[in-house]
Amino acid sequence: MSSFLDTFGEISTLTPSGLYVMSDKSLIELQKQILRVGGSDVFNSIFFRGADGVTSINGKSYLVVPSNLLPTLGTNETKTFIVDGASVTVNHAVFYVDLGTNFTGRISGGLAYDLSDSAAYEVTSERGTEVRSAFQRNEIVLRGSFNRGGAILDKSQVSGLLAPQVS
Repeated sequence: MSSFLDTFGEISTLTPSGLYVMSDKSLIELQKQILRVGGSDVFNSIFFRGADGVTSINGKSYLVVPSNLLPTLGTNETKTFIVDGASVTVNHAVFYVDLGTNFTGRISGGLAYDLSDSAAYEVTSERGTEVRSAFQRNEIVLRGSFNRGGAILDKSQVSGLLAPQVS
């Protein structure tokens, strides 16, 4: 368990004010590993709600995205997307980045960027589409809308954890 936390600590050293970005399946896998190894006392000391009401991992905020966007931690999954006509493969399950200073949209018409801990959102799975509440699930929802796409300004300020790297 300590090597796992060391890894999470290591990926956050470049950007002290960032947040973790992972899929909902990766969050569940992370929680299962922590419970399996450390039990509920360790789990509650790693996942806790701060005075601002935001749940964090070891004091760092996290953003959960749908599982079709990122590989799942503890697997050999990759996700492939077509970006500007080129195939891009993602093999990292968790990213750590400061979206406030290191993200921009390539836009035509303006960028709308919202972060909410109380928004509702839809998740589609084998069981169908369901509406979830970020408030009830202690999640933060990031919503960005623009006409063309987004980009990280400085790739050296983004850390990642490969999908199979959990034990």
